[in-house]
Amino acid sequence: MTRVLRMFSWWLLLLALAMLPGFVVAQTVTGQELVSSVRSGRTTFDYSYRITVRNGDVALNTVQASVQSTSPATQVIKRTVALGNLAAGATLTSTDVFTIRQDRTLPFNPAVLTWTVTGVPVVAGPSSMEISLSEPIVAPDGSISVTPVVRDANGVALDNAAFQFSVSVAPVGNVIGRAPVVDGLNVSFPRLVKRLLNQDTSIDPEGLYADGDPTDPNYGKETGGRYRVTVSLAGSSIVANREVLVLPSGSAATTVQASRYAGGLNDVVAAAARAAEAGNTSGLAEARAALQTLSANTDNSAAVLSATQVLAPANGGLLTPAFLASRGFTADAQDASFITALATVRTRITAARTQVEALNVNAMTQDTLNALQAAAAAYRQALTDLQALRLSALGAAQQQVALNQLLGTELPQLLDAVKRKSGELLAVVSTSSVRGASSWVAASKKAPGLRGPVSPREFYQGTQPVQVYSFAAFAFSIFTDLSGTARANIIELTVTLVNSLVNIMAADAINASGGGDVSIDMCLASSSVAFVCPNYRPSIITGSGFGRDASAVRVALVGCIGGDLIRNLVTLRQPRDIAAGIRLINKVISITNSLQQEGGVGAVVRPDFIDEDELFGGDRLYFANGWPRVNQGRLPCVGIVIVTNTANGGISALNLNFLGQCG
Repeated sequence: MTRVLRMFSWWLLLLALAMLPGFVVAQTVTGQELVSSVRSGRTTFDYSYRITVRNGDVALNTVQASVQSTSPATQVIKRTVALGNLAAGATLTSTDVFTIRQDRTLPFNPAVLTWTVTGVPVVAGPSSMEISLSEPIVAPDGSISVTPVVRDANGVALDNAAFQFSVSVAPVGNVIGRAPVVDGLNVSFPRLVKRLLNQDTSIDPEGLYADGDPTDPNYGKETGGRYRVTVSLAGSSIVANREVLVLPSGSAATTVQASRYAGGLNDVVAAAARAAEAGNTSGLAEARAALQTLSANTDNSAAVLSATQVLAPANGGLLTPAFLASRGFTADAQDASFITALATVRTRITAARTQVEALNVNAMTQDTLNALQAAAAAYRQALTDLQALRLSALGAAQQQVALNQLLGTELPQLLDAVKRKSGELLAVVSTSSVRGASSWVAASKKAPGLRGPVSPREFYQGTQPVQVYSFAAFAFSIFTDLSGTARANIIELTVTLVNSLVNIMAADAINASGGGDVSIDMCLASSSVAFVCPNYRPSIITGSGFGRDASAVRVALVGCIGGDLIRNLVTLRQPRDIAAGIRLINKVISITNSLQQEGGVGAVVRPDFIDEDELFGGDRLYFANGWPRVNQGRLPCVGIVIVTNTANGGISALNLNFLGQCG
């Protein structure tokens, strides 16, 4: 009897729903669930159901569905079903029920049931807005574009063509320099106009490599600070805002490039992770092409980004702790904790880079990926701890070497490692489909007892590599984590630089002593001081102004001076402002690195150590293994040796005859 009743109840509801007039605003019942059936009288039964409703194109809030009957044989015991809020196109199964009482002595007529749905329509208009900035960090004279996204109450993005926006920019704390300029959805941050000394307008039209005039009121200052960009939607009270950092250092453009490198790499590996997760071969091909484009910019490398001095002031020389202390700057309570946290971050970066470089993309295992993931998580946590602390301007000067090493070398080296390993992994992952079971699977079918440990490579032997997508997706997700953390790290350290430099500039603290001179006396890279042989051991450069920090010295080697740009740059007068010197050094290293990548006619090398020149006095750069070949021809070629020192902004060049090979 119970089975008959249940069958009747299902048919009753199905017939009723099939003949319903329908919900308003295109709502439909797509399913139902019997909750209970109870005999209520000698010939009557009560049936209770939940309903599943699919909404139409209009969202409704506080929705109720009510059922009515026009037949005394079908009584509605509980008529209203509460549905809550229904988003446009959403499907919802009710927790509430409706109940009917059917007299089984009379035939059931589905047409006697009608539904009425009530709710508050949600107007498809703007409800919220979010904005993104093209860059989180800009240099003086840089600009950003603002992209607003307006959403309705259901979170659906609306077409911006129907809206008008207004943009305003306000300082957050102390700022210095010229006010931002708003042009539609673009904001620029003009640099200060200054008088320059000894500018060569033909080679250096923007004055990037010329000294500032100490008598200029703007000497030692530059546009910089933290700004809040606010976008308002016209005709509404909807606003959204984001912060941007304007870095007033002499090397700001290099720091901005590091941030762009991290952001671009993060976009690429995130796209690769999504494609690998979905087994999307075309998406993987697009990610590979995007990575090649990123790599084609030779400035996206530690070789170029390390040619910097992140705390270089706008004019004058480096700001030492002793100098700042003499101007009244003091340490803050969090300095010691910040320094400890900074050291931990450096350790975690090194550990993460080591794990990335050790990854064999042809033989990935769960253990190796777990170790890489743990290193990424430890780095992320170390950065979180650092972000809770602040460093004083005096503390920043005390940690100048560590900050420069982090932003200029260690973070770019981590990005380089992720970039290389991502390229290797994208090259390995196949773009073809699986065409058969792996040999391990086939063997296990023949020998069911085979259940021992197996490596991913053994498991996938005999099948197309598309089956390793899950491992590739895991690896790419870790690379996404690492590159994202690296960019957050760059932004966090830039906050420290901005705060420190703005406070120093506001106090008019300028080290007018300027940068240090660098000069070359002699190069010994062959049996004759007139020629350079590749891999001549040891090669030596003597001169002055090299200091004793080998990590600050870079030597650019150009085998044949075929272009005017590098030739003209080295004829410029050596700047006294460390900012101008650092910019010139970075440009020279950038050009040389590009020559190295494109044709092997350039190289950037570092000395193994620096000591005193016992024969002539001064300094001596020592290269134990000599220099790489930079003349790819058979005949001697007039090239150039350029010694740079990022510790003082010094640069000096010497023309020499480079040989393609020596006997």
